Amino acid sequence: MQETDLDDIFARITGILSEQARSGLELHDHVLTGKGGTKKPEHHLYGKKEVAIGRRAAQKTYVAGVILQKHFVGVYLMPMYSHPKEIMPTHPELIRAKKGKSCLNVTALDPKIIADIKRMLRTGISRYRKEGWI
Repeated sequence: MQETDLDDIFARITGILSEQARSGLELHDHVLTGKGGTKKPEHHLYGKKEVAIGRRAAQKTYVAGVILQKHFVGVYLMPMYSHPKEIMPTHPELIRAKKGKSCLNVTALDPKIIADIKRMLRTGISRYRKEGWI
């Protein structure tokens, strides 16, 4: 059965990020204030150690995030950007939801979509660990 309530979708994806935070990552909660004073909750997953990637100064590696938007839930998976040949959505709805290099605009969830998001996140975290980034 598909979930289409954005608050429920946001909560489910936040739960997926929370599961990964228990495996040695940090989950940061924020509230973004948009235009007109609208409040948008967001959660972001980071590695715990500071590393220098490329020419950037050492900092904690951003892994993933979720933001509740007005018409969709934005899911940001940096491994899709950094390792696109290895980490891409396979579910047709997620393929259509892909915006840019690391963003998915999710408007519905079902068990197969959830499984695909979990797979991408687990694969990305594993890859980042092999790289020594988290």
